[in-house]
Amino acid sequence: MQMGAHIIHSDKNRVILCTMKPTLQGATVYGDFVLNTLLAHPLFVYLNLTVTKVWKVLFFRDTHNHFGILDNGTISLSLNLANYLPPKIQNYFLKILTRFIHRLADYQSQKQQKLQDEMHILELEDMEEEVREYSRQFIKSDIANTLFSKIPDLLRVYRENKSEADGIRREIEQRENIRRLQHLDLQQQGSENSDSEGDQEQLGHLKRKLSKCQEWDFPERIGKVQEYSDGILELINFLCEVLAQDEHIRDEVISLKKNCLKYLNKSYYSEEAQFKEPTIALRLHDLFCRECHIVSDLDLFNDQLLSSPEIPCAYCLTPFPANYLEHKLIRFVHDNLTFSQIQDLYCRKCSKAKNDLLPKNCGCSGHFAIDKAVSHNPFLENYQMLVQNLRLISQQFQMHFLSNVIESLQPS
Repeated sequence: MQMGAHIIHSDKNRVILCTMKPTLQGATVYGDFVLNTLLAHPLFVYLNLTVTKVWKVLFFRDTHNHFGILDNGTISLSLNLANYLPPKIQNYFLKILTRFIHRLADYQSQKQQKLQDEMHILELEDMEEEVREYSRQFIKSDIANTLFSKIPDLLRVYRENKSEADGIRREIEQRENIRRLQHLDLQQQGSENSDSEGDQEQLGHLKRKLSKCQEWDFPERIGKVQEYSDGILELINFLCEVLAQDEHIRDEVISLKKNCLKYLNKSYYSEEAQFKEPTIALRLHDLFCRECHIVSDLDLFNDQLLSSPEIPCAYCLTPFPANYLEHKLIRFVHDNLTFSQIQDLYCRKCSKAKNDLLPKNCGCSGHFAIDKAVSHNPFLENYQMLVQNLRLISQQFQMHFLSNVIESLQPS
């Protein structure tokens, strides 16, 4: 941007700017200047732009994963990634990030106040590097020490609960099988099926214990496309992925991750130690709200809308009609399948595009295949998982036409 600010994120409904100003007052004044300059231009005269949020500190990964401190001192925490961690591990994930952002904001505020009191106004411009250095030291000392002290205990408790949960599941299954056999014997003898109060009480006790142990299991969520197996490993992966969004502390985050992985006997370069996105974007474009007449986009898997019985407009909260959303989802499936049929095939050997329908192989004897680097399509890359999630959506919202379309995609 030519006026000196950096665009962090922009879409048709909002823009997030980094003003590069050292003080909150300076950032507010600069933001008003940017708005007045834009609205004075003939191209933007009909836009309605207002400042809705101001952050002192902001870590931004994407629209669904960002956290920071607002101008009034409250925490702004939007981390959809946390919902894919086990509930018990979510607490550690959020506590570490909350502590980090609080300490960073406090240090920045104290430094600003000290320089202003001493009338060192010019040194405010150089304060940014000191804040970065504080972030590096905080990661190397506070966060590192916290993780190094917690990981062994977390690992022990996590494995104990996993083992206990597996044992309880086996015992419940055995009791259920014995119960079925007893019922069959009673039916053959002409007697009525009846469970003793003791058996029912023991079975209820086991299920309550299992429910408590399952707080260490990964939750099953609509939109999930990855199967995780190690909660402590994913805590490290998720935490370092979020912190590494700041390129100025990325080296310290990488060092932190390598040291944490040593406790798990994992290599930093191993496949399982790489962060994997737990979900993909299922974005419905150009949804028109009949109440407020605003056109918006919705990401069903990331906007946490599927936990409610209705999907509302992001602006006026009026629910969209179910048949309208069903039509949009069917169009989404149709467009992606059409894309898969019309894309080019490339030779794996010479990388030339296939220009004839008849030959099975290229003139260089190479085989034709889809080039994923050219034809990136998350729908096809996660086909089975996405189809399964669409089926769950159709069942939850009773979308019968969508259900028929999904069933037609399954091989007979």
